[in-house]
Amino acid sequence: KARWPRWPSTAIAASGLLELAKHSSRGDFYRQEATRLLRGLSLHFSALADEEGLIILGTVHYPERRALNVPIIYGDYFFLEGLAKLRGYSGLF
Repeated sequence: KARWPRWPSTAIAASGLLELAKHSSRGDFYRQEATRLLRGLSLHFSALADEEGLIILGTVHYPERRALNVPIIYGDYFFLEGLAKLRGYSGLF
């Protein structure tokens, strides 16, 4: 079975879990899991000046082999939004 990086989707899931945490009786569990995902994403964070994004190893269209292992802007957005939510903000906007 083919496997490819899914770091942007991990950022989206983490941000969504933090939303669930606000509205669920299992909020502590969702927050803990979101924190775990965001911590894991930090391993795929790029601080290199020549990179075009923060979260690396995204894929735009795997079946067509288009834009594989590249930073994708929505991965960066949801990564930063998740970090903002952990700090107590409602999001980025």
